[in-house]
Amino acid sequence: MTNASAPAAPTRSGDIGPELQPRPPYATRRRILILMAIVIVLAVATFSNYGPLQGYKDARGRLQKATAELASLEKQKADLQAHLGKLTETGYLESLAREDLTYARPGEEVYVITGSREAAEDDAEVDGGLLRQIISEFEGLD
Repeated sequence: MTNASAPAAPTRSGDIGPELQPRPPYATRRRILILMAIVIVLAVATFSNYGPLQGYKDARGRLQKATAELASLEKQKADLQAHLGKLTETGYLESLAREDLTYARPGEEVYVITGSREAAEDDAEVDGGLLRQIISEFEGLD
């Protein structure tokens, strides 16, 4: 009697186990089909997540831009609060009124000079003084 569950005996004295049988042709095809199915599933997953990934990147860009704008507005707020603190000082208000609104204290006289500094500087450059005029006359004699 032979025991069906007993391992097969080696056929030769140097063999360790039973002889390996060749795989059937459908086993190789099955592995190829499984590999192709995995590749297709991965490709579909990648393409289906492309749109949301782009949306995520766009949202991160908008967040960084908004954060930079917020920092700028916070700085502007701090500057305005510092300016507001100065406005509560009477000396600062008086100097603003005297400079910007040409106010004067009682007994003072205000002189308003019209024309810009740039126009006055241009006129000074054109005249150039007496010495420049004399030099330019001698240069013209050549």
